[in-house]
Amino acid sequence: MKRGRSFLNKVDKKFVLYIDTAGSRIKIAVFDYDLRAWRHPRENGDPLIVDSRLRGNDKDANRVSRNYDKLRLAAEDEWESDQNETEVLLFRIDKLVKKANIGIAKVRMILAASGPGQYTTLRIGVATANALAFSLNIPVNQLKEGEDLKTVIKSYGSSHSDVFDKPVKPKYLRPPHITKKRG
Repeated sequence: MKRGRSFLNKVDKKFVLYIDTAGSRIKIAVFDYDLRAWRHPRENGDPLIVDSRLRGNDKDANRVSRNYDKLRLAAEDEWESDQNETEVLLFRIDKLVKKANIGIAKVRMILAASGPGQYTTLRIGVATANALAFSLNIPVNQLKEGEDLKTVIKSYGSSHSDVFDKPVKPKYLRPPHITKKRG
């Protein structure tokens, strides 16, 4: 088998789908990052695989964390929420991954904003993220209020599973009133 950079580029490229339906504007994006940043060689030439055992004071771990900034926005879409997310969200995600020149099967993690947010739109976004992750057998992670998007994506390589293990749970602005009678 011929070994070269083009093979490494195809293997090492990872894509993250971001879904945020927590606010009045719906945001979806595809990010890519290069796992070679996670495999910087040690001084003796051995590869360094980043995992949860690395400590912050480890010289190699610090060198790797500086290289986590290889995160790049591949494509994004944003629109005003008009209560028709059930009709348009999956179509827009499909257009987005095509715009990023990838197929949905190339996505290796889904990141969903878990709120707080309005009941209907947040539920649709989180349910879509969980369903896609389950069907692709990839991890889905939540972005909580106040968390940095880059930090959560970067933590994927060291502390999360490579397969679907648990769904994201939404955090609503207030308890849903689905059992109250109208009128």
